[in-house]
Amino acid sequence: MEPNQTGSTRKVRRWLEEHDVDYIYRDLEKDPLSVDEIRLLLSLGDEGIGSVVSTQTLTRRKIEYEDLRLSTMIELIQSQQSVLRTPIVTDWNHCLVAGYSYDEIRAFVTPKERRQEMAVLRQRLAAEAS
Repeated sequence: MEPNQTGSTRKVRRWLEEHDVDYIYRDLEKDPLSVDEIRLLLSLGDEGIGSVVSTQTLTRRKIEYEDLRLSTMIELIQSQQSVLRTPIVTDWNHCLVAGYSYDEIRAFVTPKERRQEMAVLRQRLAAEAS
């Protein structure tokens, strides 16, 4: 693990490893997101800017973000990637989780593991019914 990781980043990495989910760790301080990657992240989120940007950080820095144009917000994110909620976990297709939430990170459970969990659940329900 990298020494400067947040607790949330450590939790996410541990969860991904425990669930055998392949991932690539990327340190945004050393390898910042491109404008195209920022656009894609914003398009994947279901909460608009708040999906990937820490609005608390923007408020603390006295950045009036509510009325910013999208292009200006993208420029802001690219120049100050520390405003991003971290960690960001995405498959770059349809799934995005920013920060650590056990319920949300489960979107990355593999189909095989999901089938196993369902089988265990069915067994429990059958045992309770008898």
